[in-house]
Amino acid sequence: MATTPGLPVPSATSARRRISAASTRWPRPCTRRALELAERTGDAQQTGQALSGLGRLALHQGDLDQATAHYTQSMARFAAIGDLRRATLILGNLGVVAINSGDLALAEKRLTEHLDNARRWVTTS
Repeated sequence: MATTPGLPVPSATSARRRISAASTRWPRPCTRRALELAERTGDAQQTGQALSGLGRLALHQGDLDQATAHYTQSMARFAAIGDLRRATLILGNLGVVAINSGDLALAEKRLTEHLDNARRWVTTS
């Protein structure tokens, strides 16, 4: 990695903090705007995608309640339009949220259901 003479090389921890701060500063407003537009136009698939993105951002920031809420809404949107593949993927994300919250019984339930559903759509596609 090239460095500029005279400038200190940031530590890995410092770099991770800056990347983390930058990665959550801009995506949230953009994703919220995408959600507003998708809802206004009635595009259920894009609404589900935006909600999933907000869930991912909330999980990354450690806001497990918001991650659960966004992922749950996203999964419901995908299920409502018959996109069971994406609903299944979101169920896996909810399993990850449960792991992060320390609820291993719920994580096992969600991830087992995720795996069962994934096996179904893999064998039928």
